Amino acid sequence: MLSCLSQAEGTAIGDSANDVGMIQEADIGVGISGVEGMQAVMASDFANAQFWFLDRLLVVHGHWCYKRIAQMVSIFNTAFTGFSGQSVYDDWYMLLFNVLLIQIVYIIKYQFEYTD
Repeated sequence: MLSCLSQAEGTAIGDSANDVGMIQEADIGVGISGVEGMQAVMASDFANAQFWFLDRLLVVHGHWCYKRIAQMVSIFNTAFTGFSGQSVYDDWYMLLFNVLLIQIVYIIKYQFEYTD
């Protein structure tokens, strides 16, 4: 369903035979070998022995993906500004964004505060 609505990629994680269809339909399938059998592992792109190993898989690969995207945006920004080192946004926009982002929390908090 995710691929029908957008161009995003989805990951499916399963550990039993009833998860095989979900793993095969996803862009990236991760199978966990366990007591219920090896069907999910055989249908997956990546295989893990325990759920405990998913932490490293998701955090490390997620970090690498974030780093690659940040580098791509940085290169695009550099090319967009003509390799001059100039910021894309004016300094006032960045200053106001930070001030408003911090202040909106307190404005909402005190708006709903009751005094007896």
